[in-house]
Amino acid sequence: MSPLPPTLRTNRRYVLARIDPSGTRIDAKELHLTVRDAVTSLWGDVGAARIQSAVVFTENGHAIIRCARGRERDLCLALATIPSCAGTRIAVRALVTSGTIKSLKSKISSGYTGAEEPESVIFPGGKEYAVVSRKPPEVDLREKGFKNTELLFFTEEDLKNQKEK
Repeated sequence: MSPLPPTLRTNRRYVLARIDPSGTRIDAKELHLTVRDAVTSLWGDVGAARIQSAVVFTENGHAIIRCARGRERDLCLALATIPSCAGTRIAVRALVTSGTIKSLKSKISSGYTGAEEPESVIFPGGKEYAVVSRKPPEVDLREKGFKNTELLFFTEEDLKNQKEK
Protein backbone atom coordinates (compact mmCIF):
# COMPACT_ATOMS: atom_id res chain seq x y z
CA MET A 1 0.00 0.00 0.00
CA SER A 2 1.46 3.35 -0.96
CA PRO A 3 1.56 6.32 1.45
CA LEU A 4 -1.00 9.09 1.16
CA PRO A 5 0.01 12.11 -0.91
CA PRO A 6 0.77 15.25 1.14
CA THR A 7 -2.53 16.90 0.23
CA LEU A 8 -4.52 14.06 1.84
CA ARG A 9 -2.47 13.71 5.04
CA THR A 10 -3.71 15.21 8.29
CA ASN A 11 -1.76 18.26 9.38
CA ARG A 12 0.15 17.84 12.62
CA ARG A 13 2.07 20.14 14.92
CA TYR A 14 4.78 19.21 17.37
CA VAL A 15 5.29 20.82 20.78
CA LEU A 16 8.72 20.84 22.44
CA ALA A 17 8.25 20.55 26.20
CA ARG A 18 10.83 20.74 28.99
CA ILE A 19 10.43 18.35 31.91
CA ASP A 20 11.28 19.94 35.26
CA PRO A 21 13.15 19.31 37.52
CA SER A 22 16.04 18.77 35.12
CA GLY A 23 17.68 15.38 35.25
CA THR A 24 14.40 13.57 35.89
CA ARG A 25 14.23 10.37 33.86
CA ILE A 26 10.76 9.68 32.52
CA ASP A 27 9.81 6.72 30.36
CA ALA A 28 8.20 7.81 27.06
CA LYS A 29 5.30 5.38 27.48
CA GLU A 30 4.57 6.60 31.02
CA LEU A 31 4.71 10.21 29.82
CA HIS A 32 2.36 9.38 26.95
CA LEU A 33 -0.18 7.87 29.36
CA THR A 34 0.14 10.88 31.68
CA VAL A 35 -0.33 13.37 28.81
CA ARG A 36 -3.32 11.40 27.53
CA ASP A 37 -4.90 11.43 30.99
CA ALA A 38 -4.27 15.17 31.41
CA VAL A 39 -5.81 15.98 28.03
CA THR A 40 -8.83 13.77 28.73
CA SER A 41 -9.40 15.17 32.22
CA LEU A 42 -9.20 18.78 30.99
CA TRP A 43 -10.98 18.56 27.62
CA GLY A 44 -13.01 15.34 27.89
CA ASP A 45 -13.09 12.42 25.47
CA VAL A 46 -14.29 14.49 22.52
CA GLY A 47 -11.62 17.14 23.08
CA ALA A 48 -8.92 14.48 23.44
CA ALA A 49 -10.03 12.93 20.16
CA ARG A 50 -9.75 16.31 18.45
CA ILE A 51 -6.31 17.06 19.94
CA GLN A 52 -4.87 13.60 19.02
CA SER A 53 -1.92 13.90 21.41
CA ALA A 54 1.01 11.48 21.33
CA VAL A 55 4.51 11.59 22.81
CA VAL A 56 6.84 11.12 19.85
CA PHE A 57 10.30 11.57 21.38
CA THR A 58 11.96 12.07 24.78
CA GLU A 59 15.58 12.96 25.48
CA ASN A 60 17.67 15.02 27.94
CA GLY A 61 14.70 16.26 29.96
CA HIS A 62 12.74 17.28 26.86
CA ALA A 63 9.78 15.70 25.09
CA ILE A 64 8.27 16.21 21.66
CA ILE A 65 4.50 15.82 21.71
CA ARG A 66 2.38 15.59 18.56
CA CYS A 67 -1.09 17.09 18.19
CA ALA A 68 -3.55 18.08 15.48
CA ARG A 69 -2.96 21.44 13.80
CA GLY A 70 -4.92 24.20 15.49
CA ARG A 71 -5.01 22.36 18.83
CA GLU A 72 -1.52 23.34 20.07
CA ARG A 73 -2.90 25.75 22.65
CA ASP A 74 -5.25 23.12 24.07
CA LEU A 75 -2.37 20.65 24.37
CA CYS A 76 -0.12 23.22 26.08
CA LEU A 77 -2.86 23.99 28.61
CA ALA A 78 -3.25 20.30 29.38
CA LEU A 79 0.54 19.91 29.79
CA ALA A 80 0.51 22.63 32.43
CA THR A 81 -1.89 20.56 34.56
CA ILE A 82 0.43 17.54 34.89
CA PRO A 83 1.58 17.20 38.53
CA SER A 84 3.42 13.86 38.34
CA CYS A 85 4.35 10.97 36.10
CA ALA A 86 4.84 7.39 37.32
CA GLY A 87 4.97 8.55 40.93
CA THR A 88 7.59 11.24 40.25
CA ARG A 89 6.61 14.87 40.77
CA ILE A 90 7.28 16.80 37.56
CA ALA A 91 6.22 19.89 35.68
CA VAL A 92 5.90 19.87 31.90
CA ARG A 93 6.59 23.27 30.34
CA ALA A 94 5.70 23.84 26.69
CA LEU A 95 8.52 25.79 25.03
CA VAL A 96 7.92 26.05 21.31
CA THR A 97 5.70 24.62 18.56
CA SER A 98 6.83 23.55 15.11
CA GLY A 99 5.60 21.71 12.04
CA THR A 100 8.60 19.34 11.98
CA ILE A 101 10.28 17.06 14.48
CA LYS A 102 13.68 17.80 12.94
CA SER A 103 13.62 21.48 13.90
CA LEU A 104 12.65 20.63 17.49
CA LYS A 105 15.41 18.01 17.77
CA SER A 106 17.91 20.65 16.67
CA LYS A 107 16.65 22.92 19.47
CA ILE A 108 17.20 20.12 22.00
CA SER A 109 20.75 19.50 20.77
CA SER A 110 21.54 23.24 20.86
CA GLY A 111 20.41 23.43 24.51
CA TYR A 112 17.29 25.53 23.98
CA THR A 113 15.57 26.23 27.32
CA GLY A 114 12.95 28.74 26.25
CA ALA A 115 14.22 31.23 28.85
CA GLU A 116 16.50 33.28 26.65
CA GLU A 117 16.14 37.01 27.15
CA PRO A 118 16.02 38.98 23.91
CA GLU A 119 19.06 41.07 23.23
CA SER A 120 18.42 44.75 23.91
CA VAL A 121 19.97 47.90 22.48
CA ILE A 122 19.86 51.35 24.08
CA PHE A 123 20.07 54.27 21.69
CA PRO A 124 21.23 57.78 22.57
CA GLY A 125 18.25 59.55 24.10
CA GLY A 126 17.44 56.61 26.37
CA LYS A 127 15.10 54.60 24.12
CA GLU A 128 15.53 50.86 24.60
CA TYR A 129 14.85 48.38 21.79
CA ALA A 130 14.68 44.58 21.82
CA VAL A 131 16.01 42.49 18.94
CA VAL A 132 12.95 40.78 17.45
CA SER A 133 14.55 39.02 14.52
CA ARG A 134 18.12 38.57 13.35
CA LYS A 135 18.52 37.24 9.83
CA PRO A 136 21.93 38.41 8.64
CA PRO A 137 22.45 41.02 7.39
CA GLU A 138 19.06 42.36 8.62
CA VAL A 139 18.14 43.08 12.26
CA ASP A 140 14.60 43.98 13.31
CA LEU A 141 14.16 45.99 16.52
CA ARG A 142 11.03 46.82 18.53
CA GLU A 143 10.87 49.57 21.13
CA LYS A 144 10.29 48.22 24.63
CA GLY A 145 7.04 49.45 26.17
CA PHE A 146 3.33 48.81 26.25
CA LYS A 147 1.83 50.96 23.54
CA ASN A 148 2.89 53.02 20.55
CA THR A 149 6.02 50.92 20.15
CA GLU A 150 8.22 51.70 17.19
CA LEU A 151 9.75 49.20 14.76
CA LEU A 152 13.24 49.74 13.38
CA PHE A 153 14.93 47.83 10.59
CA PHE A 154 18.74 47.82 10.64
CA THR A 155 21.61 45.91 9.18
CA GLU A 156 24.24 44.22 11.36
CA GLU A 157 26.74 46.97 10.49
CA ASP A 158 24.30 49.78 11.36
CA LEU A 159 23.59 48.12 14.71
CA LYS A 160 27.29 47.74 15.47
CA ASN A 161 27.91 51.41 14.62
CA GLN A 162 24.98 52.46 16.81
CA LYS A 163 26.31 50.47 19.78
CA GLU A 164 29.73 52.12 19.46
CA LYS A 165 28.24 55.62 19.83
